Amino acid sequence: MLIGYFNKYKNMIGTIEYDVGTKTYYGEIVNANTEFVAYVSYDAGNIIDLEKAFHDKTSSYIEECFRRGVKVHPYKTDLKGE
Repeated sequence: MLIGYFNKYKNMIGTIEYDVGTKTYYGEIVNANTEFVAYVSYDAGNIIDLEKAFHDKTSSYIEECFRRGVKVHPYKTDLKGE
C-alpha cells in the first residue's frame, strides 16, 4: 500500500509503502534512469529506518553508477515538488 513519498535526496525520490501482511515498510527509487539498473528497492521495520534505508540505497546507487561510468539521469516526474 502506497503511503507517500520521501522528500528528494540527492535529486532522487523514493516511495513509502507498507505491507500489512508482513508488517514491513518498503519502497523504491521512482525516478532512477540509468543504463544498468531499472529498479532500486529498500525496506525496514519502521518509517525512520526506512528513510535511512532510502538514503543509503540512493547513495550506493549513485556511487555504483559513477564507479561503472554510467551517468545518473533522474527522470522528470509529475510528483509534487518536482
